[in-house]
Amino acid sequence: MRVRSIARDEVESFAAIEQLPAQRRELAQYVRESWKRGEGKPEWCFVIEEEQRRIIGRIAYWALPSSEQPEQIDLLEIPWDEGYLDVGRRLLSTSLEMLRAKGARSISYNVVVPLNPDSPVHRTYVWDDLVKGTLSKRCTLLDSVGFSRIRDGLRFQWTDTPSAPRTERVDVLKFLGLPEVGDERFIDAMRRVSENTLDRNFRREQLELGGERSAREHFRRLKRLTHKPEWWQLAFEGDGELVGLVVPAANDGGPIIAYVGVVSGRRGRGHIDTLLARGTSVLRSEGARRIRADTDVANTPMVAAFERAGYERFAKRLDYSMELPDYRPTIAQGRLAR
Repeated sequence: MRVRSIARDEVESFAAIEQLPAQRRELAQYVRESWKRGEGKPEWCFVIEEEQRRIIGRIAYWALPSSEQPEQIDLLEIPWDEGYLDVGRRLLSTSLEMLRAKGARSISYNVVVPLNPDSPVHRTYVWDDLVKGTLSKRCTLLDSVGFSRIRDGLRFQWTDTPSAPRTERVDVLKFLGLPEVGDERFIDAMRRVSENTLDRNFRREQLELGGERSAREHFRRLKRLTHKPEWWQLAFEGDGELVGLVVPAANDGGPIIAYVGVVSGRRGRGHIDTLLARGTSVLRSEGARRIRADTDVANTPMVAAFERAGYERFAKRLDYSMELPDYRPTIAQGRLAR
């Protein structure tokens, strides 16, 4: 078996392992569009071939348009029957090593699990794939190569309907946008909001980097999302004390609440409802008719806030991550080592 990146004119071959013609056309179009947006490149797309160059599996990596290096796995498909680990390990380990050699620092993989066949997932046939049993196999493959599962999340979606909540208690809090407060004040607010967080991914990053550096890194990542600076807002009570913040934005899937939270000493007073309503209103005023958001399953207060605001659960999300600088894969007798 051989693993290689594809050429720009091989999109159709890259998509050809799909069973249905409509799926092949949809995937090929998606790949072309991701290249145009700068979220993917031919050299970030890999196939694994058997003899006579027969493609049996593929993987594509993705990044925000401003990134020089890939950041996460976007597409992963191999034969999920007996022997899938040998094929999957070779495809993953070889492509990861090639990306690491070119400067990639870390790779994540978000395994989205629809809650029912009607869930609004990225590609409609994902549900059929998962109910056939590939979910557990995907997780086993990621574990075997050295990925760490860093969070179990829930995905929410708000849709503009006549019954959607419109309440925005703007009289309770004073809001100031990012242009008014400046980057440094906003970063400090992020540090304060993330203290004692229930989100396991944030806690892990804080332990590794410290509170201030973690906030700066998070701010840097958020700035790469599509947004207007005035969308990002800090909230204050009448005494001038910081209550929290909300970060409306958009990614390739559309409008999102990228970050929302209340500082530790002001939690439990209903402020999260006001902040979430504010973020939803900001995006609605820009024409959004669907807004998505994620949270850790362990963050039960945030889960409850989304549900009070009319956001509906549509999927689970299993977040995996791997740091690449020290990654040294070896393939011997069907096994990988780090």
